[in-house]
Amino acid sequence: MIAAIDSRIAVFYCSKENKYVSDKLFEILGFDQEKLTYYLQNADKLISFFEAESAETTHDNSECIHKIGIIDIDERYIIIHLFKTDDEDFGFIVDKTAQVNKNVGAISEIAKLKRNSQIDGLTGVLNRSGFEKTVERSLKLRQNKSVLCIMDMDNFKLVNDTLGHPAGDSVLKKIADMLNDTFSLSAFVGRIGGDEFAVFIYEEMTYDKLSESLEAFENKVKADFAKEYPDKKLSVSIGAAMTDSGINDYASLYKSADAALYKVKEKGKGSYAIV
Repeated sequence: MIAAIDSRIAVFYCSKENKYVSDKLFEILGFDQEKLTYYLQNADKLISFFEAESAETTHDNSECIHKIGIIDIDERYIIIHLFKTDDEDFGFIVDKTAQVNKNVGAISEIAKLKRNSQIDGLTGVLNRSGFEKTVERSLKLRQNKSVLCIMDMDNFKLVNDTLGHPAGDSVLKKIADMLNDTFSLSAFVGRIGGDEFAVFIYEEMTYDKLSESLEAFENKVKADFAKEYPDKKLSVSIGAAMTDSGINDYASLYKSADAALYKVKEKGKGSYAIV
């Protein structure tokens, strides 16, 4: 089976005795009637036009110069092949726009699928894999101090067990929205487990500023959920690790932040600890 070719081809030939230009060539180039008439009457000028758009390539045959170029007309992708000898100029142009657009579309779709594979379907923030990769890239690119915070919802299971999973999903979505509202201008937000979230703050932040931000977030969570679920005692426990503590890779940051989180839970939840 022969595959369809996503391209259009037109040829041209010019010597002292003969001149030939395919009608399709002008169609591919999109020349108006005035240009078409001009170049039909002056084929040597058409060769000069192609030559100006081309660059010479290495060729084994010294009697023939091969030039290749690309013409960008109205966002179309047209390749020129021009062959020059002492007595004649000839060649062809190929309109590869359809094939290029197909490839670009495929690449765009692949990129979209890749992005989607890194997004948590419920909350719209990064999933575990996407979050880890994003933080690892950021740590390699940035030399300033940064912070990894990991956090668990306190008493979340009670919501699922008594009100059902739709209510639990609503809580998770709201937490993600709160995290984005609070940190998204200077951080990446991810959902890295069932009711476990993480924030990587990539802009330099002092210990005091971080404490202020985490405390404000804690208070917002407690206040907002107390109105909607007054008897569930929903809160967030947070462990935070700063890169200026001698830790500058994701695995080590996560380990330190997780240890800080464990200390918070030991003391009664609903608070934060920074290492």
